[in-house]
Amino acid sequence: MGNLEQGEMFTAIIDAQFQNEQKYLVAHGTPVSVDEKIQGYVVWDSYPDLDIFSVFEDTHIEYHFFDENLFHISSSGNNFLSETYKSGTENLGTQERDSFKREGVEIAYGKFFYNQHDLEKYILVVGITDQHETSILGLVFAISAVIVGIVVFILARFFSHQFLKPIESLTKMSQKLLVGDLTPMEIKKRSDEFGELLTNFDNLTKKLNEFSSEVTRVAREVGREGKLGGQAKVEGVEGTWKELTETVNELENNLTTQVREIANVTTAVAKGDLSQKVTAEVKGEVLELKNTINTMVDQLNTFSSEVTRVAREVGREGQLGGQAKVEGVEGKWRELTDTVNELEDNLTTQVREIANVTTAVAKGDLSQKVTAEVKGEVLELKNTINT
Repeated sequence: MGNLEQGEMFTAIIDAQFQNEQKYLVAHGTPVSVDEKIQGYVVWDSYPDLDIFSVFEDTHIEYHFFDENLFHISSSGNNFLSETYKSGTENLGTQERDSFKREGVEIAYGKFFYNQHDLEKYILVVGITDQHETSILGLVFAISAVIVGIVVFILARFFSHQFLKPIESLTKMSQKLLVGDLTPMEIKKRSDEFGELLTNFDNLTKKLNEFSSEVTRVAREVGREGKLGGQAKVEGVEGTWKELTETVNELENNLTTQVREIANVTTAVAKGDLSQKVTAEVKGEVLELKNTINTMVDQLNTFSSEVTRVAREVGREGQLGGQAKVEGVEGKWRELTDTVNELEDNLTTQVREIANVTTAVAKGDLSQKVTAEVKGEVLELKNTINT
């Protein structure tokens, strides 16, 4: 343990018994070896009349440990220490003790033994200073504590202003972005890294707001108002934002081209122009729509051509027995085709039967009559011929 100097600390446990003015001491410290020497001061905690007891330099305490808790002490050098203490060791226990101060004597933290029948006989061995030195040290410590407190307060205010405020602003801005609130926040101008970060975050919010407004405008024009050809205009964007803006504009361009081309073809069909088709490069469902419209145009074109051909053969060329041939038609288109062919069949039957009867009459054969089932003016003609 070495010699204790003034102001140094050494913690141990002392049993101070008073018999005929002789002091019997039992000490226990951290056992590092046997036959340790202790020089310093002894402080009596429970005896106010004995504040400080000096242990002279020629005094040493020899303590021998038999196990963790049982030991004895021998002494040499003067009569302040008596023979080896042995009695009562079986009654020793341990407890923790808080440090305390009294009259300039500082008692260190320590674990000490105590006699269960008389707790007042146990004190600590410490290194101490005198009261004057302690008072000065106490004043120094007090002043130091005040200075440290002021410094801590100033640092706390500084860090609060320098770090907590901008972090709080960033948190609020990110929370607003999270819920889709893109309204700009008022931020204080700063020249440090936090100021740059806040400015960048604010610029990001403004760009997002501008981008959102433009996309919303284009979508509203197309979806609600039916206006095509609009473009999102976001100035000064780069990277992903520029790519997003160009993607929205490309989407609008493609949609405009497709819708306008489909509108042109259907308008041409409505006007009887079956030469137009949708030629835009499309995919997905729009491709299906394109194919449907073009197929419709093809079928209308085929149907129109066949009907025109049959009508021309009958009406202009006098050729009977022709049929309109339109492949793959269904529904009304098939019904129209069948109606035209039925008309041509009936007309062929009626005309040919009338021709046969009139030819027979011209040859003097009056036994022939028109037997076809007819109506209207053709029925009148039939009756006239038969009459």
